[in-house]
Amino acid sequence: MVALLSFLKAQPDKQFCVIFDDLKRFARDAEFHMKLRRELNAVRAKVECLNFKFEDTPEGEFIETIMAAQGELERKQNRRQVIQKMQSRVSAGYYLFAPTYGYTYEKVDGHGKMLVPDGEKAEIVRTAYEGLAAGRFRTIAEVKRYFEEVSDLPRNKHGEIRFTTVSEILRRPLYAGLINVPTWGIKNLLGRHEPLVSYEVWSKAQSMLDGKALAPARRDISEDFPLRGFILCGDCGGQLTACWSKSRSGKMHPYYLCAQRGCPSKRKSIRRADVEEAFEEELQSLRPRTAILSLCKAMFRDAWDVRARDAQNVSARLRQEASKLQIKIDRLVDRLVEADTPSVVTAYEACIERLQHDKRLAEDRLKNGSNPATSLEDTFELALRFLANPWKIWDTGHLGLRRTVLRMVFLEPVSYCRKTGLRTAKTTLPFNVIGDFSDTKCGMVDPSGIEPLTSCMPCRRSPS
Repeated sequence: MVALLSFLKAQPDKQFCVIFDDLKRFARDAEFHMKLRRELNAVRAKVECLNFKFEDTPEGEFIETIMAAQGELERKQNRRQVIQKMQSRVSAGYYLFAPTYGYTYEKVDGHGKMLVPDGEKAEIVRTAYEGLAAGRFRTIAEVKRYFEEVSDLPRNKHGEIRFTTVSEILRRPLYAGLINVPTWGIKNLLGRHEPLVSYEVWSKAQSMLDGKALAPARRDISEDFPLRGFILCGDCGGQLTACWSKSRSGKMHPYYLCAQRGCPSKRKSIRRADVEEAFEEELQSLRPRTAILSLCKAMFRDAWDVRARDAQNVSARLRQEASKLQIKIDRLVDRLVEADTPSVVTAYEACIERLQHDKRLAEDRLKNGSNPATSLEDTFELALRFLANPWKIWDTGHLGLRRTVLRMVFLEPVSYCRKTGLRTAKTTLPFNVIGDFSDTKCGMVDPSGIEPLTSCMPCRRSPS
């Protein structure tokens, strides 16, 4: 309608006739109708309608106004009915709004249209949540770069996905099977659609996002210098930077170097090959003996069997815990109904929300933790392969895997001295334990024992 008025005003020397097929479409509501009539009269446009005859009389204007008011009433009634039906369906556990990334709508027998996982997109979202909960991704920036590599999310003019888009995806309870519509008073309602992640994984991801802010992974860490930001200067303890240097012959050479002020090694280049070869030797030295790996596997199997035997007890405990939490929630709801003070009502609502969160966690663990989803071999195969030879994963050359190896193997960054080379690295607990077993010299105890012989008691020998 705005475009039509602009067109009519642009041609003041001509007179037009505007035809509507239905008066109710023209008269959207009484106020809009009168305003539109004034605008059309101002540009000398004649209005015609197929089911109504306009008359420039008081009676004609009265009937026109009544018809406009009737049309407004019908539209508001239709809107109210649609909202009521939508609220009823959402209350039944069905999501009705535009599908979020990772979901699509499909017709399901007995349910009508409902959300279902959208193939590869659902797997991308699931990987992002599980990686964030497990520590593979530590910041939103790292999840954002993962999305930029594998997803088709909308991007800006620079080809980047906005942080707000990633943050919204990582904050949606819909992926954990919950529906929230605050304007209708619906909060954390258990939906009928299939969740992409468990509530426990979703909660861990939220805790990671709400925890201590971590610096995002540096953009200048590339395939050329995978140890940049991890290797420290042996003289000052600052992080070594890296660069390519051009020789007189025009050939490019890679170097690591320290850029800290006051450091005796400032701007003194270290060949990339020297640093990375020393690091790879350290990584290869962490490879345990085959007997130690067999022992670890046997320990995993024993722990697996114990956990399987205790599964029934754990299920009973979780079931009892969920029941107790529900009793507490019911008691607080009864008190909430009787409360009159706003501050008391707010405190009760916050307490009920916390208890519902704990109850969902217990129910989620009861649902997903009673029976293992995979076998022992499938669960620990990748872990054992990593423990057996972390250098093999490093040798693949993939930057993401290499950064993961650094986090999982080393407890803190490693120092490199230009004169003495790589210093002793502090490894994580699994490699510490395996290293202690590997370094220990084992053997049978001598028949004479480990204590020295004493002469206070006579030594008697039986006759041969």
